[in-house]
Amino acid sequence: MGFADYRVALVTGASSGIGAATVRRLRAEGLEVHAMARDADRLAELATATGCVPHALDVRSTAEIAKLAGSIEVDVLVNNAGQSRQGDVLSNSADDVDQLIDVNLRAILHLTRLFVPGMVARNRGHIVTITSIAGHYAFPGGNTVYHATKAGVHSLSQQLRVHLYGSHVRVTEISPARVETEV
Repeated sequence: MGFADYRVALVTGASSGIGAATVRRLRAEGLEVHAMARDADRLAELATATGCVPHALDVRSTAEIAKLAGSIEVDVLVNNAGQSRQGDVLSNSADDVDQLIDVNLRAILHLTRLFVPGMVARNRGHIVTITSIAGHYAFPGGNTVYHATKAGVHSLSQQLRVHLYGSHVRVTEISPARVETEV
């Protein structure tokens, strides 16, 4: 399956960096793109520049994601939203730990739970998740919680491939090393 087989995409973390570049590329390929991020102003600028459909919401809000899932059918789900912190599990606050887990892992689980069943029912789709090399390797200076969440998403991607085997729903995990973004 190529771009021509897909009509609608959802990109999280779409207001800057990899997410915004992904929105631009998918729009250039002719897909209707729903761009999700917290920054309404940046999303409005992106929508003006690309024609994407902006959704200013937080991936941590399961209720908002469920509402969106009830209103659109998605062929391509790009899980790009992510956060990091300085320090590690020994020095991060409880709120830091919770936010990293909520954004980097929990949100992806809920997005998958809410959008992928429709892909399976239509027997077409592509789940693309931007993780990190930190989910595969430990290295000095890395935030322990960040590494753990990215490893969880790596495991999720592997298991989804097994679970969806035989269907026309693809699973792609992209694990960049350091990328110059706001994160």
